[in-house]
Amino acid sequence: MSMPTTSPGPDTPPSGRRRQWLGTLIAVALAVGAIWGTTAVELSRDYRQAEGAALSDAANLARALEENLLRAVEAIDQQLLFVRAMHLTNPTYFDLTSEAKGAYLLRDLTFQVTIADKDGVVVRTSLGPVTTRIDLSDREHVRVQRTARDDKLFISKPVIGRVSGQISVQFTRRMETADGDYAGVVVISLDPKYFFRFHTSLGLPGVQIHVVGQDGVIRAAAPATTAIGTAIEEAGLMVRARNARQGAFRGSVTAPNPGQDDFIAFRKLEAFPLLVAVSMDAGTELEPFWRTLWMHIVVALCLSVLVIGAGVLHVHRRRRQAHSRDVTLGESVARFNVAFNAAEHGMCISAPDGRFFRVNAAFAALLGYPEPAFEKLTISDIVHPNEQARRAAWERGLISSDQTGQAITTRFRRADGATIWVRAAIGLVRSIEGVPLYFVSHVRDITAERQPADPSATATPAPAHQ
Repeated sequence: MSMPTTSPGPDTPPSGRRRQWLGTLIAVALAVGAIWGTTAVELSRDYRQAEGAALSDAANLARALEENLLRAVEAIDQQLLFVRAMHLTNPTYFDLTSEAKGAYLLRDLTFQVTIADKDGVVVRTSLGPVTTRIDLSDREHVRVQRTARDDKLFISKPVIGRVSGQISVQFTRRMETADGDYAGVVVISLDPKYFFRFHTSLGLPGVQIHVVGQDGVIRAAAPATTAIGTAIEEAGLMVRARNARQGAFRGSVTAPNPGQDDFIAFRKLEAFPLLVAVSMDAGTELEPFWRTLWMHIVVALCLSVLVIGAGVLHVHRRRRQAHSRDVTLGESVARFNVAFNAAEHGMCISAPDGRFFRVNAAFAALLGYPEPAFEKLTISDIVHPNEQARRAAWERGLISSDQTGQAITTRFRRADGATIWVRAAIGLVRSIEGVPLYFVSHVRDITAERQPADPSATATPAPAHQ
């Protein structure tokens, strides 16, 4: 007969080992997930902080540029008012060339100062005497002042100067006679490269500045000047500037659907129809974050490798332990088989329901049955009818108690019908969870020791026998 599926002694079945390995795998997966989840949260926080810091820096630069531009435009307007007053007061003797040479502002900011009469013809310029006819009547900054009803500063789109031959932004004021009639225009031409000096003073790589009219045309830009004169009415900058005096966002100054994604801040000048915009290159501004990102990724990878390695080592150790237990159990089973088969007294292994798992030759000989016959027999078939109630009682007591074994004296009935007295040491084997699995019984024939008149069998507790 075959051994029972669960052998004596502690054992972890294959299903239990699979559960242990699955538990280790889940623990490793959760640990690695926690590592990368934490890393993702930290990187998201760092990115938002880097983005916020860049937008804040852009806003601060835009504020500084606004103040710088405001001072420059106010100074230019003051020069326009001064030149206009001097010319209207003494148009014959006012020497614009000498005045320009003595004015630091004009040397610092501008190409030239020009005065045109009511027909748009240049009559004076800070570059020297006018030797040829120069007609500006078709220029926007002249036409606007000729038809203007109010005395306001006008700032033109960038144009190529007919006197200087260079690109410039024209600042103009209307001149009037004592009767209020249009008498001409005074013009100061601003060099857009002036903004290079402000940009250089920033000392910041990846920063681009723009001065844009509220008509959506770029008046000046630095350090790149290719955008000067470009109309950007539909760009993201102008869309936002229509509804706000200032702001900061991610996008492009010149493109409606930005191909680049810079950090941009803008501010409108309250007194003049201009706005300033500062764009900061996202790659430059986020470079520290990207370095931090790779550092976080490397750390997360290292921790993940360590966790996975620890999990692999744990599984390997558990497998080695399981293998060692299997070897020990195999040796234990082999010793048990030798002892079971070679025992001089009867031994059997039976289920709690009475079925036989295994019997040795001595047990079969004691009861007079061939060994294969026990595959169809139960304990009830060999116990004397008068002992059945006692047997059931002590089995229930053994199963429900903390005891692991008992020694009893009882009667068995042989195959030939004869009754024999036996002394049986019975041990109960339980699973790890405490579930009864089987009984291991050592049976010795004591019929010769009993007197014919002995009373019924009695049961006495004894130490467990395996």
